[in-house]
Amino acid sequence: MRPLTVVLLTLVAAVALSAQPAQDANLNRRYGIEVNQGAFPQGSPKETLTSVVKAMKEGKIDYLLAHLADPTLIDDRVRDLGGQFGDLVKEVTERLTREPDIIKSLERLLREGQWEEQEKTASVKPKDGGGLHAFFTKRGQRWFIENRTEPEP
Repeated sequence: MRPLTVVLLTLVAAVALSAQPAQDANLNRRYGIEVNQGAFPQGSPKETLTSVVKAMKEGKIDYLLAHLADPTLIDDRVRDLGGQFGDLVKEVTERLTREPDIIKSLERLLREGQWEEQEKTASVKPKDGGGLHAFFTKRGQRWFIENRTEPEP
């Protein structure tokens, strides 16, 4: 009985490990946009936040939403908008135009923020505790920014 258990556990582990690269591969092309880890690295939460700010400043909101933001949240929002990714890009672009201080707040977090990082989650907050916070989640080898500014209850 014990050898059978070992074989089954080995098979389950092999399937789980082989599924991970497939999941990562699904994140390499989203909404017709290829991932560009050279220009927008995501190897750490801080790299991801740097890439988010860069994408915002360069007006690459489509890239930000396709590859730097939490894929589950983006997919849910696109579904809420009737499946139109372009509508979400337009919505976020308009918000950033109305609220340019968002980028300044994120830059401040990069310069002065206090980071907390666990294995699959991370956050950064201003040293004084007030203002914008940012939260991150890890999928595979990449970090993504979440669409929230407050800790979960």
